[in-house]
Amino acid sequence: QGAENFVGRLSYFLTLVGLTSLIVGGAGIANAVSAFVDRRIGTIATLKCLGAPARDVFAIYLTEILAVAFLGIAIGLAAGAATPILAHTFLQNILPLPLTTQIELAPLALTAALGLLVTIAFSIWPLARTHRIPASALFRHRIVHLHGVPRWPYLLSIAASLACIAALIFLSFENQRATAYYLGGLLASFVILLGLAFAIIKIAEKSPKPKAAIWRYAIANLYRPGSSAVSVILALGLGLTLFVTLALTDQTISQELRAGIPEKAPAFFFLDVRNEQLPAFVEAAKKFDGVREVANAPMLRGRIARIGDTPAEKVKTQGDSSWALRGDRGLTYADDLPEGSILTEGQWWGKDYSGPPLVSFVDEVAHDIGLKIGDSVTVNVLGREITAQVANFRKVNWRTMGINFVMVFSPNTLKSAPHSHVVTIEMEGGDEARLLNSMAREFPSVTAVRVKEALATVSDLLGKMLGAIRGANALTLLTGILVLAGALAAGLSNRIYDAVVLKTYGASRAQLMGAFIIEYAVLGLAAAIFGIAVGSLGSWFLATWILDMQWSFSLAVAATTALLAMIITIAAGLMVTWAALAAKPAPILRNE
Repeated sequence: QGAENFVGRLSYFLTLVGLTSLIVGGAGIANAVSAFVDRRIGTIATLKCLGAPARDVFAIYLTEILAVAFLGIAIGLAAGAATPILAHTFLQNILPLPLTTQIELAPLALTAALGLLVTIAFSIWPLARTHRIPASALFRHRIVHLHGVPRWPYLLSIAASLACIAALIFLSFENQRATAYYLGGLLASFVILLGLAFAIIKIAEKSPKPKAAIWRYAIANLYRPGSSAVSVILALGLGLTLFVTLALTDQTISQELRAGIPEKAPAFFFLDVRNEQLPAFVEAAKKFDGVREVANAPMLRGRIARIGDTPAEKVKTQGDSSWALRGDRGLTYADDLPEGSILTEGQWWGKDYSGPPLVSFVDEVAHDIGLKIGDSVTVNVLGREITAQVANFRKVNWRTMGINFVMVFSPNTLKSAPHSHVVTIEMEGGDEARLLNSMAREFPSVTAVRVKEALATVSDLLGKMLGAIRGANALTLLTGILVLAGALAAGLSNRIYDAVVLKTYGASRAQLMGAFIIEYAVLGLAAAIFGIAVGSLGSWFLATWILDMQWSFSLAVAATTALLAMIITIAAGLMVTWAALAAKPAPILRNE
């Protein structure tokens, strides 16, 4: 049950990562559409000169964008449908989970709908600029200012698309509270990033003008008409936030999986040791070389029948503890607090307690079920119902792999019931196989579980799962870098015109590249700071609300990830911008 919940949480985590990548891609779509409109200003002005109304021009270009979107979605769906078959063919011997070749239509339909809605939502704002392009732009498009808030029909369309996206995401997951927080975090990120971009523009505009020409040009690029500061900050901020979130979450998962394998664990668990066998069994085990400790605890099987007066099947639970109310559970009794447990609430009963039946619960299970100190719990043991009062809650470190139970009763509750014992043997050196064979011959009715083999299997399983997660994260990072590099290079046509004019007046390629580096560095540094702060918050949210793990934070990991991603992204954008610096002035100026 725990493994199933763990895999389910990882699946939810990877789905949210995919959705975030889709939103980052939406910022890339907005930049691409904006650059597309800039390149088509002359054509749009010509259409308006010929009498085409603005709505028809908008519809023409929206149709073109949707046609490309449908083609991209079709390719993505084909790849998604083929992935299970390819994974089963090439990875069935590597991945530790059974793989199906069945094509799941529901996820594919959801993906297609989200892809189309994201395309529409992020395309309409830049595409709405076609409404404000006058016919005179045919002759003076370099000085036409197209920025501003679109008209209300466009805003309504954007709001409707975003609402549909939020509704689809919200209704697709069972954990609606965490999903609502996720959507709220996305919205807050957009608002903060837009505010950050406008603040940078205002600061650049009001700041003293540097004496160096390169610095003046770089700072002026931040607030000049047609500045890409807002789009770059939005794309870079979202992208770097995603990168930092993935890096910190990877660290959290790695530490959780490593911590899940105890350094020291019992060599064997022996089950069904009868009462009359126990002294002889313990004595026989201690005779072997290497046996360091032998521990035991009484064990019965029973199931929870009622919580208070409510039947177990009707109890509403929170979290992942509903399993405790289904089927038989291991039960025990003890005079003292079990080793590996810490009392968190209530009082432990004393030795030789002889009052009404009492029970101790693991705190996380008790809280999920809704138990409080003093509540009554009825369990069915061997057909007999026993009601006990909840005396205390305790926190259990299950990773020690010692003997522990969800429910521990006071001895007077179960001691007289027929039961057996569970025994653990810790070894340091010694011949484990010889011990196992000897105990099996002497006590044939006892069941042995070799922990070392189980731990090796679990360790291999967790390692492969971590590798799969890192593979998905790497693909997401690669996609994000491509999107961000495209965002930086989206205004290439304007860069070319600016570059040739400045080169005509004597600017060198090195000076222009220096100005671009300064401009991008200012925007990138602001986005990196945002990414570190919000990405850290995002990884905490994923660890606490989605993965149910202890959050692991490292400022070095967060800062290194953000800065490296920023440098790689800016370098990729500058590689594309290099084409602007290599352009010959004459052909460009002749056509303007």
